[in-house]
Parts: sequence; structure tokens; C-alpha cells
Amino acid sequence: MGSIRGRNTCSSSAITTIRIVRVVAVCHRPAMRYARLSQRPVRPLTLKEAYSRDETEITHLNKAGAIAMADYTIVNEGSLKDLEKETKKIISSMEKQP
Repeated sequence: MGSIRGRNTCSSSAITTIRIVRVVAVCHRPAMRYARLSQRPVRPLTLKEAYSRDETEITHLNKAGAIAMADYTIVNEGSLKDLEKETKKIISSMEKQP
């Protein structure tokens, strides 16, 4: 019977990969959020549904922690063009960092 030891040994030349994750939080005032959610063309939400969704995301999906620890924050109070402009600024800033 042959040894299987050789198949399971680790190589000393293993390469370690380090990945950097950056978190971007996009937020705005609740009143604006609820107005946008109620007016969207696909699956609009009532105020009650929006409140319930927010509570679920914060308490059960732990989104509050990610938002609090975000590396960048975009305040989405303007137009889609404004959001795109702010997003491009952050991407540019990320590209300059190691």
C-alpha cells in the first residue's frame, strides 16, 4: 500500500493573497427615501412597508454596522447625475490608494 502523505502536504511556496474591501454607504434623509420608494415604477412601497423594511434590514441583516463602519459615505439628496458624480469621485480616490 502506497503512502498518501505526499498528496496532502502543503507546499512551502504557497502564495498568500490579501484582498482589501472598501465599503461605501449611500444614504439620505428618511423622508426622501420613503418618498422615492413610494414613487418608484417597480414595486413601490407604502410608508408602512418602507418602515418595516428598514427595521428588518437594520435589526436582522446588520446593515447599520456596515453603514457605521463605511470607508466612504455618499449623501444621495440630489439627482442621479449628482450621485454618479459623487460615485466617480470615490472610485477615483480608491484607485489612488494602494
